Amino acid sequence: MENCKTIHTELLKALESVNELKGKSHDEIKAKLDKIAEILLTKTKIVRMPKVKELRELELKEIEYYITDIEFYLYCKNHKDNITYKRKCEVAGEWYLHLSGVDIAFKSENIDFKQETKDKNIKWGIDDDSFFGGILLRGIKAKDGKTLNGKYLDGHPILICYELFNKTNMYNLPILEEDNSRSNLEIVPGKRIGVSKNSEFATKPYRYTLKESK
Repeated sequence: MENCKTIHTELLKALESVNELKGKSHDEIKAKLDKIAEILLTKTKIVRMPKVKELRELELKEIEYYITDIEFYLYCKNHKDNITYKRKCEVAGEWYLHLSGVDIAFKSENIDFKQETKDKNIKWGIDDDSFFGGILLRGIKAKDGKTLNGKYLDGHPILICYELFNKTNMYNLPILEEDNSRSNLEIVPGKRIGVSKNSEFATKPYRYTLKESK
């Protein structure tokens, strides 16, 4: 069974380079996010194999999705976006599942956690050198129009998580592949959804959609 595809080198290098943004200006950070958004929205597809039952029946047709809507979240020196979910991801490009949906994560640095003995809650240890964050998938579109759960996936991050990871196993975890068939599409930046207006980053254009999906 072939599910070992060529690494999306351009995307991986871009994700790994995000950690160079520590201490950089907002303009420098935005320029980097613009580049990654371009790669994800116009040069990438998500691929996963079918459900376990279909695997047993040897119906091995891959399911492909295009990414249509993303939001960036980043906490680092000079850019402490406090609504970013804390996480400890060891490599760039990890899938990070959380209460809102799923992120393509950046590599975390200088962040750890400990379990409090009194109330059993997890307390994260972060400081000025901490670095973590990722890219929330807000919209994906099945290439053939057929989703596994039959749901409308644009603007529903948690349903995207279910779509990509329900009934997965070692054979059919989703992977990111290069696909340049949409390189002519226009990307539209805008402010993220649901961010408190009291946040320093509330109006930052860290959401990216395609003009066709607006």
